[in-house]
Amino acid sequence: MTLSTVPSPIFALVIGIDTYKSGGIWNLHSCVDDAQRIRRWLAHDLDVPKDHIRLLSDSQATKENIENAFMEHLVNNPSVQPDDAILIFFAGHGSHVTAPKDWYHGVRKPRSVEVLCTYDFDCKDAHGRVAGISDRSMHAMLKELAAVKGDNITLVLDCCFSPSQTPENIRERSRTRWTPPIRAVGEDLYRGLWPGARALPQHSQFSFLEPSPTSHVIIAACSPGHIATEGKEGGRFTNGFLQAVHSLTLHHTTYPNLIDYMNRQAAEGGQAAVCLGKHKGRVIFNDLPFIIDPQYVSIAAGRGGDLRIEAGSIHGVVEGSEFHIHSHNYRCSRNPSFATALVVRSYSTWSLARIKSQDSNVPRACWGRIVRWNNPNPLTVKIKSSVATLTKGWKLKKELPLGVSKTLKPTGISVRRVKTAEEAKVSVTMYRRSVVLERHDSIVGVFGERTLRIPNVNPMKLLNDAAHFSWHLRSTNPEKPLVSNTRVQVYSIHPDTLTK
Repeated sequence: MTLSTVPSPIFALVIGIDTYKSGGIWNLHSCVDDAQRIRRWLAHDLDVPKDHIRLLSDSQATKENIENAFMEHLVNNPSVQPDDAILIFFAGHGSHVTAPKDWYHGVRKPRSVEVLCTYDFDCKDAHGRVAGISDRSMHAMLKELAAVKGDNITLVLDCCFSPSQTPENIRERSRTRWTPPIRAVGEDLYRGLWPGARALPQHSQFSFLEPSPTSHVIIAACSPGHIATEGKEGGRFTNGFLQAVHSLTLHHTTYPNLIDYMNRQAAEGGQAAVCLGKHKGRVIFNDLPFIIDPQYVSIAAGRGGDLRIEAGSIHGVVEGSEFHIHSHNYRCSRNPSFATALVVRSYSTWSLARIKSQDSNVPRACWGRIVRWNNPNPLTVKIKSSVATLTKGWKLKKELPLGVSKTLKPTGISVRRVKTAEEAKVSVTMYRRSVVLERHDSIVGVFGERTLRIPNVNPMKLLNDAAHFSWHLRSTNPEKPLVSNTRVQVYSIHPDTLTK
């Protein structure tokens, strides 16, 4: 029941563009915010490390920068292992440019090419006019990525490419994530074509929404001819996407499940999201982030409302400990508690508990996470602050009133703030860019390190970690069930023969 710190094997390239370099392109209002919300979801809900996420917004999101980030952060990144989950998210304008001669293999009829509008779309650079990133380029990029990192790739596009010019769509023009090209022409597509795409003639008439790509799964804001719009709350699609991932138990949610939920929640007649790909039947990100969380222990419901919890006194559980009860034990997947259990009897390896609220219905098999250890001897803490951190120290002291035992979240261990260091087991001193933790208890030996300076850490998190460590370090089982069945022998081993 230790805190889980395993990072999720997800890498993301997140792009949001509101303001375009070309003065002829209608600027948007919430694409950057959408990109930042996607980054927060990855970091906070899926435990993705910050260095796994590359965010490009507005002027950072030029065609060259996006392509360079794609190579550096994804294709050539040694930290990305084969079959790790990869997310590419784009919020901004989509467009279409008239196809140049021979762009489509065996097709003579004039057609257009769908493009993602980078920050410098429709502007000149050293190589000519920028025509964005074409569907042909993107398909080639994703095939190259899949060849070295596997096909666990998700492409998410909150934009549209060729909306029908109906009266309703025209009225929504100012909120639509689409722009017509002004000066970009077909030849500009060839000049900006991804090198690996030059040997791959465009056969498909489906552009970005190819029905069954093998390299990736694509989730798009709408189908061809429809519009992707935004409002004060952000892009309708991104808003629906985030609402869905916050509402569903993701460890058994497939991509079609996600899209079905989004479209059911959307207003009647609103834009409908689309999901395509050979592997779209997989659980989101191929189930990689959703591993078993060791903080949860098995609970079995018996007759008469009794619960058997598979944790006992050797784990630190005592009478009065409390567990929140959950339906599953997976990380990064929505898992609200639906009842609280109070331990009434603790044995060596298991405990007997009862539900605090009798109107709660508990299934025969469920999972528990401890929220209150009920440790009889709270960790005593002395809080200090420097002149530069008086406000921070005041806030922490307010959270921990002097002389009052308080149960910390999320560890569930009790601490009590005291006046002097002599009364305290640990002292916490806050500085502008670091926190110093000093241990006063006798359990630290002569060679133990009593003082630790930790940079850029939240003081409350540090207290949680210190309390968690100290509690388990000092936990003992008063029944001593193994004392008569355990023998420890110490030998000196010869370094060459490895014999006694």
